[in-house]
Amino acid sequence: MIERSDPELEMLDPESTDAPTPAPAMSHTDIEISPPVTLSGVWDDLLVHAPQRNGRPVWVYACLLLGTAMVSSGFHCVLTYRVGAFLHKCRLVPLCFLIEKFIYHWYHCHIPCSVRAGPGLWIPHPLGIVLNSKARLGRNVWVRQHVQVVQVWNEN
Repeated sequence: MIERSDPELEMLDPESTDAPTPAPAMSHTDIEISPPVTLSGVWDDLLVHAPQRNGRPVWVYACLLLGTAMVSSGFHCVLTYRVGAFLHKCRLVPLCFLIEKFIYHWYHCHIPCSVRAGPGLWIPHPLGIVLNSKARLGRNVWVRQHVQVVQVWNEN
């Protein structure tokens, strides 16, 4: 007989013949593609848009991050989307509508606030992008110009 010092195993009845039941098989509806990220993913988005550090001093890399935050149109588009997703999560639909229209007219792309995108969303050239309102994007997704996600996998 093997001696075990685990207190949870000592509570089990040694005479019991109950085998553990196997876990049910997973389907595509059980898999969570991306966590709901709103404003918490902005830092990861900035790091994806900025150049690599590659041994640069901290102050030089901080200047690069600041420059990227100020100049990168892709980061501006993602940041605007993140604000809209936050407003959508707070159920402020009229403001979400204004954010979506701003993204459409300023960046010429359609990214609804109801899209769930993980951290690290990289859009280098936000031009002609069309996403379905039910689209789900994972971590570190690259969306290039003129990409269209118009049909989402049916749950059935």
